[in-house]
Amino acid sequence: MGIKLLQKARITKVDDTSDRLVALFKSETALAEDAFLKSLFTEMETLSANLTEAIKRDKGVSELEKADKVRNNAIRTFSKVIEGYRAMPIATVKQKGERLHKVFSKYGLRLI
Repeated sequence: MGIKLLQKARITKVDDTSDRLVALFKSETALAEDAFLKSLFTEMETLSANLTEAIKRDKGVSELEKADKVRNNAIRTFSKVIEGYRAMPIATVKQKGERLHKVFSKYGLRLI
């Protein structure tokens, strides 16, 4: 009877499992002298560290994308508010809306 390996696993679980295996290997002094295991777990430790860094980078990019969406929505909303002020029939509000539009048009929607 063959052993079936899980073909679909979360990357974070794979990383956690490899970290735990490396920690267990390091805690077993009797295994530390085995040349094969030593090289295997040295490589596993390196790969696990690389995987951890990749997970952190991916999470960082994901958080930046969410922040970008929030910023972009705020800029679009502000643009619409300024357009609303420019369309007001009250002269003082309309005048201030025009001044805001003049400044906002230089930078506003090009930010997104």
